Amino acid sequence: MIPRQLTSRGIVGGMVAAFLVELLMLTWCRGWFGHLASPVVFFAASLAMGLMGIALALSACDQAERREPRKVSAALVLFALLVAFASLAASHIFAVTPIDAAISDIIPQIQTMVQRFLRGEMPYRPIPYDGYVMFPTYQPLQWLPIAPAELFGFDYRFMPLAVFTVAYAAYVLWVVNEADNAPLRMTLTLLPYLVLASLMQTAPEVFGHTVEPLVAGYYLLLCLGTVRLNTLGIAGGLSLCLFSRYAVVLWVPLAVLVVWLEKGWRDVAKLAAVMLAVFAVVEFPFLLQDPRLTLKSYASHSGSALAEWDGQSWQPQGALPYQLFRGIGFASWFYTFWEGALGDKLRAVRTVHLVLSLSVVAGMAWWFVRARARLSARVFLLASLKVYLSVFYHFIHIPYNYIFMVPMMASVVLLAECLMVSSRVGSLRLAHRATSAPAAHRSASS
Repeated sequence: MIPRQLTSRGIVGGMVAAFLVELLMLTWCRGWFGHLASPVVFFAASLAMGLMGIALALSACDQAERREPRKVSAALVLFALLVAFASLAASHIFAVTPIDAAISDIIPQIQTMVQRFLRGEMPYRPIPYDGYVMFPTYQPLQWLPIAPAELFGFDYRFMPLAVFTVAYAAYVLWVVNEADNAPLRMTLTLLPYLVLASLMQTAPEVFGHTVEPLVAGYYLLLCLGTVRLNTLGIAGGLSLCLFSRYAVVLWVPLAVLVVWLEKGWRDVAKLAAVMLAVFAVVEFPFLLQDPRLTLKSYASHSGSALAEWDGQSWQPQGALPYQLFRGIGFASWFYTFWEGALGDKLRAVRTVHLVLSLSVVAGMAWWFVRARARLSARVFLLASLKVYLSVFYHFIHIPYNYIFMVPMMASVVLLAECLMVSSRVGSLRLAHRATSAPAAHRSASS
């Protein structure tokens, strides 16, 4: 018998709608409802995506039969074409967008760190710019993968796109192996490109001034490891994400809990071993040279945050801070409604951000332990990551538009899983009807 909740059109339709609203509020419709209402709509869609994923986990979706892996698929051809289109679009963006610290210091900062590293120098030293000095804040896996661009003399911005392409290829291979019909495989192959193309059209600075596709690629790999409940995949994905940006750190205990309850202590040991090995290779050598490195980076980031809350240098006196009032994130709410000086408002949003992030993880861990017997652990873990990222990013103190590319990757994989489950169950229902009809006919005849 096929569980009724598994075939619910409400979950499928709701997740499709939430995904589209989330994407539109980040790109084509950003800020449409004003500075204060737009973040509410955006957050509601993002959170709904995760909550409906948890509803999907409550169904017995792992009972749905999987097909044999496919060797050839038109989806792979479509993927190659999409990558070619994205590369051409990115090349145009790079050609018209100069790397200039006066506009954005992200890539210039990474350039300096890479050049110092290749010269055998300590990358984490203050970097002087025109009018200010910045202590580097980027984690090693946010700049080390860019080194080939310096070694071979090509544009730094191609490396983040290359890493994202590798993650995209892994996603397409997953889709090819799991989806049970060609139209679905083609549709799901389009999802990451839809996010990529929408951002290229509406926010080309994401590609011209940042390396965010690199981090988004890491999270796409983490989501793929999570949805398969593959211990090494989760460990590798977590390592890539943690040592490029600390955002996922509060979710790690929940991932460990799920792996422990579902797969045992040996898999937890594997998870820890991989993460410790990556830490020993990519981060510990720099901490040996400067044990206070993390504190220095945090202090530098805090100073930059206060400057962002004070507004951009090019803005007129008294104007609303540009990065806070773009229709993304709840920082604008704290700036508008919280009483006190600028520092008080910033401390308030940071406190709420931390409390909410911890509360969401603790609540989902408690619920998983109680409901574990009747849900799909792998789908739950992916959905819990989406819920966590929704809260973490929407309540962050500086809601840069480019960082929201990360939670969109969780939405892509979650929606793909939902549609594949729905399709597999639909196939099972058709097969069930086909076999039960002759039996009913024979009963009627007798």
